[in-house]
Amino acid sequence: MSAEEGMQKEDIEALAFKTGALLEQFVRYCEQQGQHQTAMAERLQYAIGSVPEQMKQSADKLFSTLPQTVMVQLDSGLSAPIKNYERKLQQSSEQLQERVGQLTRQLAQLESFSRRLVWKVAALVIAALLVAVVGGATAVSYYRDQIKQSQLSADLLHAYNQADVTLCDGQLCANIDKARQKYGEHGQYQPVRLR
Repeated sequence: MSAEEGMQKEDIEALAFKTGALLEQFVRYCEQQGQHQTAMAERLQYAIGSVPEQMKQSADKLFSTLPQTVMVQLDSGLSAPIKNYERKLQQSSEQLQERVGQLTRQLAQLESFSRRLVWKVAALVIAALLVAVVGGATAVSYYRDQIKQSQLSADLLHAYNQADVTLCDGQLCANIDKARQKYGEHGQYQPVRLR
């Protein structure tokens, strides 16, 4: 494996590791945000539900301690403002419930987006790993072929080194062993004597 291919493999592995870490951090962040939003929505829902009851209890307690005559006078004088206040309180409660609904929908959209993002990142990581595996397999196959060719060349060089051959006017000359068996279709090849 060349140094460049080794660096590419290390870069791919580092990228895959960083992508996995980033994905894990993003998933944790989304889970934390989802839990926080859910808790806030529950607290808000509880507060909305308990406001009218608390107001009623406070009013009952307050009015039960006043003398009957004061209550009649207060009732006649305060009934319109109290009804107005109750109406406004009801409107506020409805608006608050509507906002909680919007927040819940936004949270659902965020969860859907985060799931899609997780799948996309996972697909990218898998694709990068597949590219790395295919590249590695190709490199291994290439180098295996190179080793085989080098082995054949090494065997041939070893045979040349043992043979009694020399150059004669720029051509290869050999000391032939005529006593040994001939090779080739027509017996045109004879073994060379060893040095």
